[in-house]
Amino acid sequence: MTRKISATTVVIATAILTLLFAAPLCMLIRYSLVAPPEIQATLAARDIFSVLSTPLSFEQFYELLVENYPFMRHFWLSLLYTVCTTGITLVTSIPAAFLFAKVKWRGRDTVFFVYIVLMMMPYQVLMVPLYKQFSDMNLLDNPLAVMLPAAFQPFWVFMLRQYTKSIPDSLMDAMRLETNSVFVCFRYLVVPLLGDCIAALAVLSFADNWNLFEPALIMLRTKALLPLPIILSQLMEADISIVFASSIVYLLSAVVLFIGAKEKLAQGVEVMKW
Repeated sequence: MTRKISATTVVIATAILTLLFAAPLCMLIRYSLVAPPEIQATLAARDIFSVLSTPLSFEQFYELLVENYPFMRHFWLSLLYTVCTTGITLVTSIPAAFLFAKVKWRGRDTVFFVYIVLMMMPYQVLMVPLYKQFSDMNLLDNPLAVMLPAAFQPFWVFMLRQYTKSIPDSLMDAMRLETNSVFVCFRYLVVPLLGDCIAALAVLSFADNWNLFEPALIMLRTKALLPLPIILSQLMEADISIVFASSIVYLLSAVVLFIGAKEKLAQGVEVMKW
């Protein structure tokens, strides 16, 4: 009886939490399907539930996607930043994790300790040094000033290193019977074993980079170079009538990615348990 009551309590609590998390998203979807004039009237009257009785309309999406060309330009620009940053993250984090986990060299543990310290530092601490560095390199108002700090985050190296350490050394020794090349061991043994972890890293890195706000706000000055999160914040001040549809479009990329890669993400997170 106690087990049944406990199971029922867990189900009820889970349902309540799910509703609390889903309610804002449901309201966002419903508001995006309301005509702009009615949105303005609802916000002016401060009656947020009056939209439930209004007819469905795709006028916000038409105005946003067809008439508001700059929005889609920033959407594709933000997608380009995210894909490039995620690509750089994969190219650099995978070999770095291998070097920290399986290759013995002087000072390895000290350098990794510095990595851990950097991982614990928030971006606000590094903001001024990064700004000064990119200013000296003439990279301010350049997309590289946004992508490079995001691509070289120590957390991704730490995450991959933890799983790479679990690869048995006996496999590495067996591979060395065929070749003495560290690169060959890395390419044909380690990378295939890291497949699920790499997929999970790509998804998590994409989601993190898709929401870049502070670096772009500080490093970029030209409006044409701004990613979508900053444009959304400006849109809320300039035209509130289409901000709900723009939020749906902004969420769509991350949602589609998570739905399409949910199995790989689950498998990668599972094998990365330490």
